[in-house]
Amino acid sequence: MNFRKGPSTTATIIGSVPEGAKVDVIESKNGWDLVTYNGVTGYIHGGNVADSYSAPAYEASNEIGRLYTGDIVQRTSSRTSGSYIEVYSPKYNAYGWVNTGFLS
Repeated sequence: MNFRKGPSTTATIIGSVPEGAKVDVIESKNGWDLVTYNGVTGYIHGGNVADSYSAPAYEASNEIGRLYTGDIVQRTSSRTSGSYIEVYSPKYNAYGWVNTGFLS
């Protein structure tokens, strides 16, 4: 997928991110994700990022798995950290954290 300087299809392409590559999402807004990939920060279209995230820094930093559109999670409490919320994933039979921007 294209990696861009700005959140637009007309923004300059600064590289590409291969399918399945790990990116760190900084923020999601208006269908675009500001991410860091291989030490470079830029934008990719939000539809290209699986909605799975590591726990916030003060919690365990291990990723438990990837969630995709249609996967179900259950909100377990009101525990939040910035734009992340704690959930239970029946798919992984585990508790973890996801970015609320990807929940509906």
